[in-house]
Amino acid sequence: MTFQDRIRRVSLTSHVVYTDDMTVHRVAGINSVKDEIYVQAADGMVFRDVDVFTLEEAANMERGMLKLYKEFGIKY
Repeated sequence: MTFQDRIRRVSLTSHVVYTDDMTVHRVAGINSVKDEIYVQAADGMVFRDVDVFTLEEAANMERGMLKLYKEFGIKY
């Protein structure tokens, strides 16, 4: 993914999901320093873009996991 694609990815979403604890944060701004992109959340938290999912990505991941669970008969 190019640098511009990474910026576009987080600039087109209203909220991000932090991958470490799956908490949802409203996007307040986006900043870049050299080749790093940082997402400023409304609650004051700051995340690297590679450490968050967009809401769409998180929803797609959840749907994919539920599909796998169903395919393999795993209870969730």
